[in-house]
Amino acid sequence: KIQQKAQAAVEVKLQPVVPEVQPQPTEAQPQPTEAQPQPTETQPTFSPITDDTLRIAILLPFCASSAKQDASVEKFIEFYEGTMLAIYTAQQAGQKFEIYVYDTEKSNAEIQQLIHDGKLNRMNAIIGPTYPTQVATISDFVKQARIPTFVPFTNQIDAIETNPFLIQFNPSDEQETDALVSYLQAKGTTVNCVLMDAAEADMPHVIRLLRNAILTADIPNTSSSIHRILADSIAQDLVAGVENVLIFNTEKYNNLQVLMPHLTPLKERYDITILGRYSWQKETNPFPQLFTSVFDTEIEADRSEYEALYAQYFNLPHTTDMPRYDLLGYDITRQVIATLLGKEYFGLQSDILFEQVNAGGGQQNTHIHIIKK
Repeated sequence: KIQQKAQAAVEVKLQPVVPEVQPQPTEAQPQPTEAQPQPTETQPTFSPITDDTLRIAILLPFCASSAKQDASVEKFIEFYEGTMLAIYTAQQAGQKFEIYVYDTEKSNAEIQQLIHDGKLNRMNAIIGPTYPTQVATISDFVKQARIPTFVPFTNQIDAIETNPFLIQFNPSDEQETDALVSYLQAKGTTVNCVLMDAAEADMPHVIRLLRNAILTADIPNTSSSIHRILADSIAQDLVAGVENVLIFNTEKYNNLQVLMPHLTPLKERYDITILGRYSWQKETNPFPQLFTSVFDTEIEADRSEYEALYAQYFNLPHTTDMPRYDLLGYDITRQVIATLLGKEYFGLQSDILFEQVNAGGGQQNTHIHIIKK
């Protein structure tokens, strides 16, 4: 089923949805990109495109030729559907495109082949690839060719500090940490961070960063452990009259389920919040969760036109939870188009704000929300 949907997305859906878009690359000889001035501290990395036609390559792992069904590619297909609708709406407003779609699968070989064959040389922008190793593989090429490359899924881009042509949508662990620390600092003495003791090697990177930042910033905190929770003695580490934010050393909610029956009786005496992850929203949790997100639950944009287009051209079930991957593809692609043209875009699901990490580095999305619910 997934292979069929992937083939439909790559080979069939594109033509009726966006008649001017070319789903297969042309065999035109590569042409060098126009020279642009080197970036400085006050100069943007690249200037708005002045050509009538935007040339964009889309690099996604559809894995359409794989013999084994892989449910993990479903989100990339939905992302691609939103991408096509974004291009369609821009076409309706008069913008012209050349779109080149490549199935990069899950290895670096496809990326290396595209570079070797010169298929990407003439692009004004690239959307993708999705995996950290693939981004690393394409990094030197896009820097030399001066092609803005918008990476939609991974937050692990080592070259972001030195490559001004990499643009990262998912915030890094460091960005998430900074946002949470600022939020906690603003609460002053009305918060108590309860740090669960754990071996350093067991901690996810983002949790280690946050713990160290809390201690460095002198945010009120106490230490505890899951053993005290299981022994029903954690109350000695909680503070009455303030918000106790429990910070565990896990990114998997399943690891915490056994602890909840021991914590629930404390709700009557203490204000308890669990520092969670975005993916925990669907879990049944007796306590409020605090987490970071690049998706704004308060956006009131009218999506009726988009939903009508989606139903008209795809008529397929899509993700209903946030994030909706089709909306993610739509928002990122509209943001790419706006960036290339020197314009602004305000998303249907996420407001994106790309800012350079330093004078010689790439850009990261800094629009991070702290959500408690």
